[in-house]
Amino acid sequence: MSNIIKAFVYVEAQVSVPFEEYDWDHDNQGIRKQPGFISKTWLSGAGDNSIGGFYAFDSIENAKKYVTGFMSEKARKLNIGITTRVFVADRVEEASEEMNSPYFN
Repeated sequence: MSNIIKAFVYVEAQVSVPFEEYDWDHDNQGIRKQPGFISKTWLSGAGDNSIGGFYAFDSIENAKKYVTGFMSEKARKLNIGITTRVFVADRVEEASEEMNSPYFN
């Protein structure tokens, strides 16, 4: 990846539609505009309608802004519950490289 990853974000949203019916393309457009955004891997709950993602950001600050700003506002607008976590990327680099993580060379 061309950007250096400094933070990972995990988000899980409790929605009431299957992923196949969710307007993820619209979300992608807004997410791409967020400061420091590098990538997102979408997640779809097994056996429920939870939708989420695993994100990479260029800084802890931008990751926190995403969680407390864009993501929190989206949850309020949709009237849904979310779970979010911000993780420090460089602390886990060596261990992740050993496990062939696509996020580290």
